[in-house]
Amino acid sequence: MRKLVVVYLILAAALGTGALQDPVGTKCPSLGIYPITTCLVTPFPPTSGQPVSVSVTGTFTTDTYISQIRYSLQGQQNWNYQYTTFNLSYPSGLQQSFAYFLQIPQYHDSWLVQITVIGSDLVSILGCWEFAFRD
Repeated sequence: MRKLVVVYLILAAALGTGALQDPVGTKCPSLGIYPITTCLVTPFPPTSGQPVSVSVTGTFTTDTYISQIRYSLQGQQNWNYQYTTFNLSYPSGLQQSFAYFLQIPQYHDSWLVQITVIGSDLVSILGCWEFAFRD
């Protein structure tokens, strides 16, 4: 019984701090080489001018090379881009998560965030996920 109470208290504390959350968003068009299956955003919804933790998880369907991950934010009809460069190879079947602290611009708006995993040619979209929020 004592163990059950401890587990309950840990879960209650995690829920109170937003540590446990449901994935947000949906897939967007890509080659499907790294199909993203989960995206966690903390805190959600994000706040303007503040960083937000974004983590995507997927499984590689073939041996591939990732040059970068692009984080695109659309608000007020403008796009804001942030990048993480990898230049690394990943084997087929590997489940991999990528995390990034995304800086949300200062102004309040409705936002679309698109996360694209880019191949070696800097054009091919190997995986894509997007989510929206209003700040």
